[in-house]
Amino acid sequence: METNNRNCLRCQEEMTRVSVIPGGGGGVLLIEKMKSGFFKGKTSSVNAFVCTQCGYVELVAENPAIFKEK
Repeated sequence: METNNRNCLRCQEEMTRVSVIPGGGGGVLLIEKMKSGFFKGKTSSVNAFVCTQCGYVELVAENPAIFKEK
């Protein structure tokens, strides 16, 4: 999935890829789909984009296919 060029869903301007800095410190933002059991969830990195025109922020899973049910 191409995640470097995105247009804003609200105003259609090109969005800028940005870093997410949780709590002001460094780190990576992950999303997780939990499964029953301990540490059996699936995770994906998240890419963040901001529209410099209207301020809309979008988070996009880097690997969304891993969350598909089989």
